[in-house]
This record gives sequence, structure tokens and C-alpha cells, in this order.
Amino acid sequence: MNQSGIYHSLKEITLDDRHIIFKLRTGRMLNYSMLYAYLKRKLRLPSYFGNNLDALYDCLTDLSWLGDTRQIILEFDQTARLLSEEPKNRAAAFTELLRDVAQEKSETKTEFIVIFNE
Repeated sequence: MNQSGIYHSLKEITLDDRHIIFKLRTGRMLNYSMLYAYLKRKLRLPSYFGNNLDALYDCLTDLSWLGDTRQIILEFDQTARLLSEEPKNRAAAFTELLRDVAQEKSETKTEFIVIFNE
């Protein structure tokens, strides 16, 4: 069963032997400019990443640059700080994007898992 989705704890999922966990510090993602720069570096996004939500969606639904990985896990610390300098409706667009990517990946062999720690 594909576990793609958004969770509140890593304990809620079963880890595959071919997983990658990206531990993400939300203090480095207070606005979209910071978020794009940080994710590009931490997730090793391809050079063609365009620093916008559409480009991020494209990269996260492709994931080919990560090789034969079965689980991609993005673990965010202190989610209250995530995009805290952005208006709430703009910040919510990022969470919606992550949900959309998880939905897209739920039909594939690669699981896309987001952990929002409090």
C-alpha cells in the first residue's frame, strides 16, 4: 500500500529500506524566496528549477534525480514558522501543493511523504 500523504509524526509510517528523509528547518523558510533557495539546496533540485510553485510541483512529481528511491520523506520542524512572513492564503498554497504531489505520487511506486512536526 502506498503511504503518500501528510502526517504529524514519522512514527505514523513504515519506512522502506530505500528511503530518503530530508529534515527541513522551517526557520530557513520564512518566505517564498527563502523556501525556494533552501529546498533547492536541501532537496538537490535540478538546475532547471524555476523558483516558483509550478516548477516545484514539476520537480517533486518527477523526482528522477533521486534515483531508485522508494520513499521521499520531507520532515518539517516547527511548522508554525513555515512561511510565517507570508500572508496566510499564500502560505496555504505551499501546503496545498504538497498535498497535490502526495496525491499524484499515491498512484506510483515512489511514496511522497510529508511530516509536519509541531
